[in-house]
Amino acid sequence: CIGKLFVVLSIACGLLYITEFIEEHTVYTKKCLKILINAVIVSHIIVWVSDSISFFRTLFSIFCHVYYLHLLDDFPNIDVTSPKLIISALLAVIDHFVWFFYFTSYYFAYSKKIIQVATFFSLFVWLVPFLFFVSLGANENVIPSSGK
Repeated sequence: CIGKLFVVLSIACGLLYITEFIEEHTVYTKKCLKILINAVIVSHIIVWVSDSISFFRTLFSIFCHVYYLHLLDDFPNIDVTSPKLIISALLAVIDHFVWFFYFTSYYFAYSKKIIQVATFFSLFVWLVPFLFFVSLGANENVIPSSGK
């Protein structure tokens, strides 16, 4: 019970730290997000080549991440009602289900361990949308500037 409480407290502290960092270092965060998105795209290609995962699912996921790059044009002043953000959120949900149905298919039900699938989802599907979601609060505390 104490171990679970410690894990929850650690996650909460980590989220608070990430949020504070994004609010205080928006220009640096924008650069890091661009590098991270490009790294995820390259990683998708590497995993596709090395593990022979689905080409079309990989292509869709790469498309999603290329679309996430367009959010950086307005970063950190991303409007919650902007079409870019709404489409990005929809793409994130669709990307999640595309990979979920792939990994829960009969072929992968017995050949992949849950930790491998969870790691794939964490790094390749959820990481970038999660960081954009966390950064939505940063636009309230930013002094207007070019940000380039």
